[in-house]
Amino acid sequence: MDHAAIVENLKYDCEKLYEPENPPKEDGHKNILAVIPNLTINGAQTVFHELMQLIKKEMKCVFFIIAPADGEYAKIYAEEGDVVCVRKFTVADETMRKNLQTSFDAVLLNTALVYSYAFFFINLKLPVFWWIHESEEHLRACCPDFPNPNLLSPNFHIYGVTEKVDKSFVSIYGYGTDILHMPIEDKSALYQAAPQDKVTFVIPAAYIPLKGQDILLSAIAALPRDYQDRARFCFCGYQVEDMEEYYLGIKRIMDKIPCVEELGKLSREETYQLYADCDCVVAPSRIDSTPTTIVEGMMFGKLTLASKNCGITKFMQDCVNGFVYETEEELRQRLLLIISDCESLRAIGEAGKEVWRKEFSPWAVIGVLKASGLFEI
Repeated sequence: MDHAAIVENLKYDCEKLYEPENPPKEDGHKNILAVIPNLTINGAQTVFHELMQLIKKEMKCVFFIIAPADGEYAKIYAEEGDVVCVRKFTVADETMRKNLQTSFDAVLLNTALVYSYAFFFINLKLPVFWWIHESEEHLRACCPDFPNPNLLSPNFHIYGVTEKVDKSFVSIYGYGTDILHMPIEDKSALYQAAPQDKVTFVIPAAYIPLKGQDILLSAIAALPRDYQDRARFCFCGYQVEDMEEYYLGIKRIMDKIPCVEELGKLSREETYQLYADCDCVVAPSRIDSTPTTIVEGMMFGKLTLASKNCGITKFMQDCVNGFVYETEEELRQRLLLIISDCESLRAIGEAGKEVWRKEFSPWAVIGVLKASGLFEI
């Protein structure tokens, strides 16, 4: 089906449609439907965007993106030549259902949160590639009606972003996923580091309890005052609906600790500049499949400090290619170590970059994509 016809089909049931200024004029490209949980700036969005770029480099294709709410990435995708359809509800009449089932060469589902769209594609020949980012706890709490993957038809191909996701599926469903790590392109050369007069830690994450900002703030408050005076802790991220109480509690604590700064919601470019400027990227998560921020920190060759509950720690060896802790006291001790001897620890950051290179660089991920059959549709 040609580009214009697909756009018309989507217009049938879209609250808002973003079209590229220069849509493809010639035939021969593949049309890929991508269903994503939102269009805001977050880790899952960042890595999905990276995955799209990697796919576009390998095959001639156009993405048609569906999301339930508008956000900053709608215009970004449209500027890159993709079509974005904002529709709040999954439910569709017979015409829209048929449009979704017959207009595309392949479907990409990003995260477990879009599971309701999976039911449109069961028992079709249309290949569906489903990229899951959630941990077991997140799956049980946020997706209790997630379809048992053992009951899906053979056209579904499920991938976990880390081994932690695969273990979650085995635990819940007795089903093993394939692994498709997030591809993060090396952008470190594009950002010039500004001189810092203090050891700088960066903590980018949504303000939700799972991300554990309160745990880190407790450890910071327990540091000796002279160590606090030598450090700067930069928190940034977006607020989440229904989590205002958590954010306000965190903000009250931040305001009481002089070495802590709350920078609000930042663009990806602003966050990357923070990575360039900082000494260490921290993920104090209670539960996290990766997170993206630690992989990005590794890509910049920075020191990384992560909770043992983060999936990325499978690739981290404490004090060798990053820092890993299990208790708040261990977290405090590693903060003390980094603040007291940051310069001599630079080699640990470089060893962390090797983790990025082997597991999360585009050329490390492309092999899995090729084996998936996506490029052969």
